[in-house]
Parts: sequence; structure tokens; C-alpha cells
Amino acid sequence: MTRIPLVTREGATPEQLRVGDQIFTKHGEGFQGPSAALLQVPDIAELFDDLRDRVSRNSGLQGATLQLASLVAARYWSNDFVFNVRVRLAKRAGIDAEIIEAIRHRWKPKIADPELAATYTFATELLSKDGPSEAAHNALKAFIGDEGMVEITMVVGTYCMLCLVSRAIGLETQEAGIPPLEK
Repeated sequence: MTRIPLVTREGATPEQLRVGDQIFTKHGEGFQGPSAALLQVPDIAELFDDLRDRVSRNSGLQGATLQLASLVAARYWSNDFVFNVRVRLAKRAGIDAEIIEAIRHRWKPKIADPELAATYTFATELLSKDGPSEAAHNALKAFIGDEGMVEITMVVGTYCMLCLVSRAIGLETQEAGIPPLEK
């Protein structure tokens, strides 16, 4: 049971329905997850989805780079719902299962691709108490430039926000057959 009710299609106000249909049709899913809680305030849900679209669909970043950064953010917060969605998208983007499993278990993954290795290091350090080192920043910047550095930071922040919404509302949806993340 969540602390804040998830808005359902059947119980939505006309404005929640308009925004929810826009969000969930685009993502190919039903009313669920943190976005269904955000629909309590439709204009925030709509703005957040626009931001998520910008950083995840209209980015100049490579799909694997983007997906790895979002996966690191979801794992940092140990959010099963967001992490499992990111796993599916990371696999589609070509991230090796061994890398995904290492992140799942909080092990440092062996990443052969230098851009992905730099992405992992930057995203992990970004979420640390001290933030990213100059070395991590410069290593990733060499691949994605200044604009990409802003985008990758926004990707991490966007998926942290989804995890925080999930945490605040008590959403810990676990998929059948997938063990929950260790906290």
C-alpha cells in the first residue's frame, strides 16, 4: 500500500486523465509507478515528463551511455521499480548482462567500452558525498563534451527524482521472479 494513492485511469479527474494518457501512452504502459503518484499534481507530472523526455529521448547522448547513467542512479537508491524498468532499457541499448548484474550487486563492473566506463565512474562519483573528481569529469567530457556533461548530470538527477518519489510514497513494486535489490 502506498502512502499517497496512485492515480488510476478509472479514478482520474479530467486533467489527470489527459496528462496520464499523454504520459503512459508515450511509455507504452498503464497507469503505474511514480508517474501515477505524480498525477496527484498534473502540471508537475506533465513538466516532469517533459524533462524526462528531453534528457532520455531527445538527448545527443548514445543510448547505452544514457541507460547506464540512469541504471546507476536507480541502483544508488535501491529502487526495485525504477531499477527493473531501467534494466530492460539497458539491455535493449546493448549493455552486457554482466555489467547489469555487477551494478545490481553493487560490484564494480568490468566495462570494456571506454565511454561507458567513464559514464559509470562519473555517475557513481556524482552520487557520492564528494561528487565527481576532476579525472572522472574530464574522462567523460572527452567523449560527450560540455553539453553532454549537462545532459548526463540531468539524466542521473531525473532518475534520482523518480526514485525519491517512489521512496516518499512507499512504492516498492517488485516483479515476479526477480529478487529484490539488497539495500
